Amino acid sequence: MKTLTCRSAFVVCAVMAIAAATAQSSTVFGEMIRGLSARSIGPANPSGRIVELAVVESNPSTFYFAAANGGVWKTVDGGKTFAPIFDDYSAVGVCSVAVSQSNPDIVWVGTGEGNIIRSGSWGSGVYKSVDGGKSFQHMGLRESRQNARIVIHPTNPDIVYVAALGHAWGPNSERGLYKTDNGGQTWTKLLGDEENTGCIEVTMDSQNPDILYASLYHYRRDAFSGTSPRIEWGPGSGCFRTEDAGKNWTRLSNGFPDGELGRVGFAVYRKDPNVVYAVVQAPTRQETGTYRSNDRGKTWEKVNDFQANPPFFYGQIRVDPNDPETIFLCNVQLTWSTDGGKTLQPVQQRGVHEDHHALWINPADSNHIILGNDGGIYITTDRAQSWTWVANSPLGQFYAVGYDMATPYNVMGGVQDNGSWHGPSRTYNSVGIQNSDWRRVGGGDGFYVWADPTDHNIVYSESQYGVLRRYNFAESNQAKNIQPRPATGEARYRFNWNTPLLISYHDPATLYFGGHVLFRSKDRGDTWETISEDLTRGMPEGRNDTGHTITAIDESKVKQGVIWVGTDDGRLHVTLDDGQSWTEVTDNIPGIPNDGWFSRVETSHFDEATAFIAVDRHRNNDVYPHIFRTTDYGKSFTRITGDLPMANVHSVRQSSKNSNLLFAGTERGVYATNNGGVNWHHFVLSGMPRHAIVHDIQIHPRERELIVATHGRSFYIIDIAPLEESVTSDAYLFHIKPAVSFDPADVDTDPTSFFGENPPYGAIIHFWISPSASEPGHLIIKDALGVELRKIDIPAKSGLHTAVWDLVHGEGRVAPGEYTVTLVVGDRASTRTVSVVKPKPTGLHERQ
Repeated sequence: MKTLTCRSAFVVCAVMAIAAATAQSSTVFGEMIRGLSARSIGPANPSGRIVELAVVESNPSTFYFAAANGGVWKTVDGGKTFAPIFDDYSAVGVCSVAVSQSNPDIVWVGTGEGNIIRSGSWGSGVYKSVDGGKSFQHMGLRESRQNARIVIHPTNPDIVYVAALGHAWGPNSERGLYKTDNGGQTWTKLLGDEENTGCIEVTMDSQNPDILYASLYHYRRDAFSGTSPRIEWGPGSGCFRTEDAGKNWTRLSNGFPDGELGRVGFAVYRKDPNVVYAVVQAPTRQETGTYRSNDRGKTWEKVNDFQANPPFFYGQIRVDPNDPETIFLCNVQLTWSTDGGKTLQPVQQRGVHEDHHALWINPADSNHIILGNDGGIYITTDRAQSWTWVANSPLGQFYAVGYDMATPYNVMGGVQDNGSWHGPSRTYNSVGIQNSDWRRVGGGDGFYVWADPTDHNIVYSESQYGVLRRYNFAESNQAKNIQPRPATGEARYRFNWNTPLLISYHDPATLYFGGHVLFRSKDRGDTWETISEDLTRGMPEGRNDTGHTITAIDESKVKQGVIWVGTDDGRLHVTLDDGQSWTEVTDNIPGIPNDGWFSRVETSHFDEATAFIAVDRHRNNDVYPHIFRTTDYGKSFTRITGDLPMANVHSVRQSSKNSNLLFAGTERGVYATNNGGVNWHHFVLSGMPRHAIVHDIQIHPRERELIVATHGRSFYIIDIAPLEESVTSDAYLFHIKPAVSFDPADVDTDPTSFFGENPPYGAIIHFWISPSASEPGHLIIKDALGVELRKIDIPAKSGLHTAVWDLVHGEGRVAPGEYTVTLVVGDRASTRTVSVVKPKPTGLHERQ
């Protein structure tokens, strides 16, 4: 063995010591994260896409719904209140939920959205509950990714069929129609024998469970196909029927289209299963429409030319369980027929959101219908003459989050198909943040929303394909359209579905807006100039794609004029001179092809040459995390994904208080590192889904709160201030934010309404106890004269703890002023000052 020299031995020992210190620091950091909490602030107004319903027919007050990106929810009171039941599992992106009618305690969930929308989430297989949704067990098909439908045998709940679509963005073999005879212990593939065709629908005969109808769907999304998938039909697609529980299948014919087909849905009439309906999307208009069979699918007749728009997004057809001539077709507008599909008319939908995906009709009362769409849950008891909207679940599918500097500050962002919203981070009432506290600031599909940092009445709101508006709430609620427009004769501008907007950190009147070029305005959007050439790879010749556009912009927080731009077609540029010249640095990023989608660029708070880059390649069928750091303006990059699990990254942010503290918003939750990306820790916090789909995160610069924009569960706020301090003792008291003293306003409440969570009333006190100091202790609060006002006992338990002083002394609240808080554990003591202040509202219609 070679003997180490003194110098080399010293170096090795030093490296080992640093590694041990890093590991210890990371361990403490992980323990601190476990001591944090998240509060859901809503809103519930925009709701979100509901893709499936499962109702206990013997007790219709109990039913489940699957929210595309928001998990599974259950009600036991007919929809007055709902509770999430799937938040602790590996995916909240779901499409299918089914309940066994013979044993309603058995509930199945298929993860991954089957509507394969551009923002659809990928799943992790199928799950089963045997206790009514209290707990679930993973039952396989992990690589199926998108699971469109689940059917349970009516008398034997061990027999289950799963329509698995497979990967939306690439080939894979685990797709098709699967069956289990033993409750999910093993699976048999019944249909689909290649890597591009999955199963979109399976429906069972209402009286003979050995007869089933299934639809195979050949499809593929890519990054530039816009609304619809690039491929919507192809070899292997088509519809099939079995009479022996899946052993043998016959392709539907005799009046049914027999060529390549798109999405197809089935419905069997409950009282006479000879009557079967199918809604067919096909390559030709002649084949597309609604078909009917009167002999259990042996022969078919086309009864109308109904066409869903877009055809991949809708597929449910439902027949009234008490009338074979009444059918409902899900589409942008809900459509129905009372003559077997020969004539169609829109359903009464006054006050009902568009885009319908799920519908259930009560077999015991056809007047009772539950509808799920992109706006949530609607219920009618008078056969669609009127509808009740259930607005008590925060299911907003947010793409981005912004904030302002009001007191309390406001949170804002845009959601899928439901515009953009703006509301308070907290209120001064007794119940929390109400739906009525939120206001809409833009329509369509909302994305980036930002407020002027010097005047929070000025708000910018962006919706799909570059529509940009500016509000000034101090003057009116009317928006001014300010998007850049080409001059007469100039080629059209290209904008992404999600167009990035940035307010300069150095001049609030300067805006940056990304198309295929970078636009800049120096007068808050009244006029625009281009400060780059086309920074994308350009539109391929002969193609009419969407995209090939800028998707990420950030300006150096340290030096004005240093700007980064990333595109959806894999190019990354930087300018050091405010756009006069640009340098492409794409080829300097190691380890991945140059075809990713740059989801975020985050410039350093500490160094003008440092930036963090998030690359999302799930559209390339790659769902691994990709985060890189450069410290030399992009001349070189280092991968900093460390031990992040498999989950594409949508957003990365750096703390302005600690250069090594980073946060990542991923398809599977929020993660943080305190050592620059060597080790990452998952935010598993009470109140927030373990694997929430997080499209954006921001850190409020004054309040030191992490604002989390989930795509399916609206906004969460996490107080991260303790993570930004270094723990320097075994019993450590963190800095205490000012405590607001106020008389909470009484608000009339409806127990069925949603209320976002306010922070606890009073002074919020965070402290750390190391394992070596885990003995009973207490907090002592004193006034400026040293008079003890309160003593709070603390448990003998290590970790990050939070105590709340309610500001009460004697018969009332203490006066505004300075107070001290002392943490005492054994012979250790630590003291901080806390300010008690009165509210200083600077809400809308007031200038700071």
